[in-house]
Amino acid sequence: MTDNTPETASSPEQPFYDVSHRIEFDDEVKNVAIQRTQELPSSFLDNLAKKRADSVNNKMGDLHHVASIPVALVEKWKNEGFDIFDKNNTIQDIVSRLHSQDYQAFMATNRRI
Repeated sequence: MTDNTPETASSPEQPFYDVSHRIEFDDEVKNVAIQRTQELPSSFLDNLAKKRADSVNNKMGDLHHVASIPVALVEKWKNEGFDIFDKNNTIQDIVSRLHSQDYQAFMATNRRI
């Protein structure tokens, strides 16, 4: 049995891209597997690349866009025991994890945080 119902929300400024969940049941070994996928258009990564390039010349204020992390990656990390919404995880922890797992493309700045 498969459930491919996407979860969708959007805003004019930053759209959220569908996360699809596929549930597979294996009656023989009594296992359930959930596969989560998220399609990101190239414009999502292109926009982040432009923000990174522009970040060096932009004045840094109290609020600074650091990264845009797709929901599928947030869910993957949470399943691995790393919750970006846990107050004990700092922005430096999140940035370090993005870099260590080769997800620098989700960074919105080249500045040191």
